[in-house]
Amino acid sequence: MNKPAQKSLILRHDIDRLTKNSLRFAEIEAAMNIKASYHFRINETRKNPEILIKIKNLGHEIAYHYEDLSRISRKGRFDESILKNALTTFRNNLSFFRHYYPVCVISMHGDPTSLTDNRSLWKIFSYKQEGIICEPYYDIDYSEALYLTDTGRTWNNKKVNMRDKIESGIGITSCNPLSDCFTFCNTDDIISAAKSGALPNSIIINTHPQRWNDNFFLWSAELIMQRVKNCFKYLIISYRIKKEAAA
Repeated sequence: MNKPAQKSLILRHDIDRLTKNSLRFAEIEAAMNIKASYHFRINETRKNPEILIKIKNLGHEIAYHYEDLSRISRKGRFDESILKNALTTFRNNLSFFRHYYPVCVISMHGDPTSLTDNRSLWKIFSYKQEGIICEPYYDIDYSEALYLTDTGRTWNNKKVNMRDKIESGIGITSCNPLSDCFTFCNTDDIISAAKSGALPNSIIINTHPQRWNDNFFLWSAELIMQRVKNCFKYLIISYRIKKEAAA
């Protein structure tokens, strides 16, 4: 009789803004003896590195949520010179983070207002040569692991998710992503699936702590703001799909 496959769960948190929320996340997880991976943007962290230090001291992993290319070229146009400048910025920012933690994991920040995909930096350079062992969009086979993200304040909604999604052909995923097999309308659906044993053995959950609040007014503000943003994101994504189809 074959032994059941070992179960694994990776918790990733992208710290886009409201870093204090991420600290509250880290405290709750530490109290439950849960370790997570916290992915920080450079500008937010420079303003308040104490949050990073506190989260590190709670035993969590620190990673770099990079956006070096889109900050230089937002219109999706770049040449080798721009890529070299972005790599220099990447190295400087990575050095900043490594002053506090031996960072070996990175993930791109998918700015919906920019036409530039930060992963394009690795078309001519290698993050492996920078001492990085994992970029989740390249180094995880999502035909074997279920990826769940709350981007757009939904779960895996491609209609309002511009870049934080897994597609075949990206990285080492050689066939259709496992996430295509699951549809969740809300968090309760995920909880129910977990209780029923319907979820696969390997899961990666990515959340953005600014979306989660126990303060009703802050929670409502995030709800309203995100719904407005999702309308614009839906229109942009629909336009790009039509443009690509006509090309």
